[in-house]
Amino acid sequence: MDHAEGVKWYRKAADQNLVRAQYNLGFCYANGRGVPKDEVEAAKWWRKAAEQDDADAQYNLGNCYNNGQGVPKDQSVAVKWYRKAAEQGHELAQVNLGACYANGRAAIAVESAGEVYKWVKLAEGHGCEGAAKTAAVIEALLSPEEFREAERRYRELMASC
Repeated sequence: MDHAEGVKWYRKAADQNLVRAQYNLGFCYANGRGVPKDEVEAAKWWRKAAEQDDADAQYNLGNCYNNGQGVPKDQSVAVKWYRKAAEQGHELAQVNLGACYANGRAAIAVESAGEVYKWVKLAEGHGCEGAAKTAAVIEALLSPEEFREAERRYRELMASC
């Protein structure tokens, strides 16, 4: 196994806008595989893949903004990327989106709380770790009327799957 050689080929493909190569190159930089660890470069390559709708890259870029790794810490931008990945079915993004709301780390309007709740419930239904706890926190934050609306949105989503 030669990580440096792998990075060479990932870069060639990434420079040609191959989305999974961009994602993998970001992973290499984030973990120091074949290149020195560099969070700025990791975020740069994940952004390129995320802008091409790669859900894994969107999730990782959300994490970068959530934790201030390679980019300035910005919860609203983290939520944007988590939401994009969540809409594509990325379960960890669904949970993290809910956690941002539940922990009050992101300014998510109450109207959007029901939207966030449905993604967390979907992740819970797939057995994603932490989803049930996050869903319970969101439920406690919603008024009874908001909770009924959130449950309605979740059932609607389930009916369309």
